[in-house]
Amino acid sequence: MAMRLDEVVSGVKADVAVKIFGPDQPTLERLGQQVEQALAGVRGVADLQVEVLSGAAQIEIDIDRDEAARYGVNVSHVQELVETAVGGTVATEVLDGARRVAVLVRFPDALRADVPAIEELTLTAPGGERVRCGASRG
Repeated sequence: MAMRLDEVVSGVKADVAVKIFGPDQPTLERLGQQVEQALAGVRGVADLQVEVLSGAAQIEIDIDRDEAARYGVNVSHVQELVETAVGGTVATEVLDGARRVAVLVRFPDALRADVPAIEELTLTAPGGERVRCGASRG
C-alpha cells in the first residue's frame, strides 16, 4: 500500500525517480540523457529509463480587455467560449440504464488546435452586435 501511495503522490511507478522541470524541451531532453548516463554506472540500477516528453502543444490566447469592454463583453464569457471550443464543456447528462453519461460539447478534433478557427469564434454582445473573439489581422 505504501508503494501505491508513493506512486500516486509522485506520478511515477518506481522506487526511485528523478524529475526535472523547466520550460525548454530540448534542455530537458539533454539533461534527461545526462542523468541517464550518470545513473547507468550506479551499481544495483535496474530498469533505467527516461520518460519521453510528449511536447503537448499550447495555444496562448491574449484577450484584449479594452476591446471587450468597448462592446460590453465580459472577459469570462470569452474564456468560457474558448474553453468550450477547445477543451469542451459538459452540456447535459444522458441516462444509460443506471449510469449517467456526460455529454461533452466541443470543436471537432481537427479544429481544436486550428488557431484561425478559434479566432473566428463569435459572441453576441449585450447591444446585439456579433463580436469576433480573435485578434484582428492587419
